[in-house]
Amino acid sequence: MKWYIRFVAGLFLTIVSVAVLAYCAGAYDVVVSLPRHSTGAVPPVRATGEGSVSLTAAPPDISNPHRKLFDAIAAVESAGRAMAIGDEGRALGPYQITEPYWRDGCEAGGVTWDYHAGVWDRAKCEYIMFSYWARHGALTDEQRARMHCGGPDGPLQDSTIPYWQRVEALMETMP
Repeated sequence: MKWYIRFVAGLFLTIVSVAVLAYCAGAYDVVVSLPRHSTGAVPPVRATGEGSVSLTAAPPDISNPHRKLFDAIAAVESAGRAMAIGDEGRALGPYQITEPYWRDGCEAGGVTWDYHAGVWDRAKCEYIMFSYWARHGALTDEQRARMHCGGPDGPLQDSTIPYWQRVEALMETMP
């Protein structure tokens, strides 16, 4: 039985090594997932393309407790259109996120996602938004929505109140 375990472990390491080398050579985009932890999180091993491999935690599933908020913001910002372009091309995607907002959220969330590739993906946007809100201390849905509209000081700006009122009204109509 020991030879079988060694064989499987060796085969796994060989596959991972080949995949990492292929990625570093520019041939493939590689993500190798490890078994789930007791928390349900899968820490993927990611080849960085710079000759190293890093172990990073999978983004937490933050969308469920805030689903109404995310859906209402998307409705206000883009009528829910995934490929929306606004503010003369400075705000993109279903949540109309700007590049500085994206960079701030990536830094806060510990990810290095490309803005132009990721801003169209709702799950990535939601992770970026939640990370941005957490970094800047938004604790309530009102603070989160107003911060989304007006930046880190959005909750302090009177100009973001009507935005929050639109978001809140939509949230109240959602099941």
